[in-house]
Amino acid sequence: MTLGYRRKPTPALDSVDLLISNGTTALVGRNGSGKTSLFRITSTLLRRYDGTLEILGENPRTAAGRVAIRKQLGYLPQDFAFTPTLSVEDFVRYAAWLKGVPSTDVDRRVSECLDVVHLAELSDRKLGALSGGMLRRVGIAQAIVNDPKLVILDEPSSGLDPEQRISLRQLIADLGQERAVVVSTHLIDEAVSFSDSLIFLIEGKVAFAGSSSTLLEIDAEGVPGDTPAERAYVAMHMKHAAETAAYAG
Repeated sequence: MTLGYRRKPTPALDSVDLLISNGTTALVGRNGSGKTSLFRITSTLLRRYDGTLEILGENPRTAAGRVAIRKQLGYLPQDFAFTPTLSVEDFVRYAAWLKGVPSTDVDRRVSECLDVVHLAELSDRKLGALSGGMLRRVGIAQAIVNDPKLVILDEPSSGLDPEQRISLRQLIADLGQERAVVVSTHLIDEAVSFSDSLIFLIEGKVAFAGSSSTLLEIDAEGVPGDTPAERAYVAMHMKHAAETAAYAG
């Protein structure tokens, strides 16, 4: 994909050139770096952008392309809306209906997804009675109920406690064994812990795209940070700031 998207007065995405393959990819950046804009475009929710984009072999600029993409896509937005009075199973079943899962496959898919997110024993529990971590798991279940080839998770660990984060990271890593999973986060050490590859966005531009091992090879001597990953992350921001200042001068 090669994308540009402007959200006045500055570009939210500026010449983003990426190729995302199977496995788990972490999209890392500060708030406002363009992560959610990129996800809204790749999930076909945002259609006004410049450049070229192909998702799962389809063109999202066409109505037929968007329909084909959505059948193969799972998406968990950062602000996960739900109906508190619905049970876990009913909510995932409703998502299956919305996604066009064949009626003959719904029971199997719902059961499999609840097993994957370890909520089978809570299938009758009302959503309003669940903890934040469990709700995120329900959100992931609805995202994968159509057995998608691409799963997009926008800040899925936001608001979770450390134990819930650990459990969620393992779940995300497991999902990436069979499909492409892209997860946004602003926590660099968390991204390194579960991802096969990382993408850093700084002010709408790709500052880094590669593996965790490549990231840790970045020379960050003397840069603030408690871990090698944090120091590499800070070093890239410092480099970007210096280049921006030099260009402005």
